[in-house]
Amino acid sequence: MEATVSAWESANLACVFRFSDSLHPKARAAAAALGAAKWRDQGMRLMMLTGDNPASANTIAEKVGLSAESVNAGLTPADKLRIVEEARREAQANDDVKYKR
Repeated sequence: MEATVSAWESANLACVFRFSDSLHPKARAAAAALGAAKWRDQGMRLMMLTGDNPASANTIAEKVGLSAESVNAGLTPADKLRIVEEARREAQANDDVKYKR
């Protein structure tokens, strides 16, 4: 029996899968409320720290209402910890200056 090449042979097929996170219906309102909140007379600084690729992260950030500057994507857990610690130190330094501790 002679084999025939079929158009449905796996070597002839290409598949593209795209996955994305779904956004909680209250996410935009929650981010807006946090951004409008005050801590020691200052607004809250919102940051997105994610291991996702920048395109996915920016899409979600836009839907939530976060600025592109607040998005940090493609991060490892160590990167995330470093960024949080830097933000904590910066906030502490600002408090020290403002409240003269």
